[in-house]
Amino acid sequence: MHKLMTLTAAVLAGLFAGAAAAESPPVLMPLAEGNSWTYVSEDDPSVTREAAVLESRTVDGETWYLYEEFGSGYWLRNVGAEQWQAVEEPDQEAPRQMLALADPATAPDWYPYDGLVVEYEACEEPMTVPAGTFDCYIYTFEFGEGLSTRSVFAPGVGLIHNTFEEGAEIRAMVLRDYTLTER
Repeated sequence: MHKLMTLTAAVLAGLFAGAAAAESPPVLMPLAEGNSWTYVSEDDPSVTREAAVLESRTVDGETWYLYEEFGSGYWLRNVGAEQWQAVEEPDQEAPRQMLALADPATAPDWYPYDGLVVEYEACEEPMTVPAGTFDCYIYTFEFGEGLSTRSVFAPGVGLIHNTFEEGAEIRAMVLRDYTLTER
C-alpha cells in the first residue's frame, strides 16, 4: 500500500497549479503557501492524512511551491495555462515531469510512467464529502500490476475523494476540511 500511495502522491503532485486569473476557470487544486487539506479514511475515521503547500521559491523567474501529501513532498510550478511539472528540487537541470491535467477535464498531455493509463469524466452529480458538496471531475490512474487510484477533484478546492487500490486491498480517503489562503 505504501508503494501505491507513493505512486499516487507522485501523480497527484502533478495536478497542482498557481492561482488563476479571475476570467479563467478555477484550477483543479489551488496552489499557494498556507493552503492545506485534511483527509479522513472512509473505513476508519480515526485515520487522517494531511496535504499542504509549505513554501514557495523563485528560481530563474519561475515560482515553485513545495507541496507535501501523505509524507511525500514535491516542488511544483505552472508550466502553462493548464500544465504542471514536479521535481525533487526546483533548480534541477532535468526536472522529472508529471502528468498534465486541466479543468475542465481534458486528456493528459504527457505521462510520467510507461504503461500508465488515465481516464477522466465529469461527475454526473455533485459529490458530498465531510468538507461539503462539490461539482467534480474524476481521474482514474491505472499503473498496472494491480495498482490504481480513482481521484475526484473539485475545481478551486482540490482533491476531495481518493481511492487507492493495490491488488485486493482498497482504501479510500475523503476531504474532511481545507484552508485556502489564495485560490
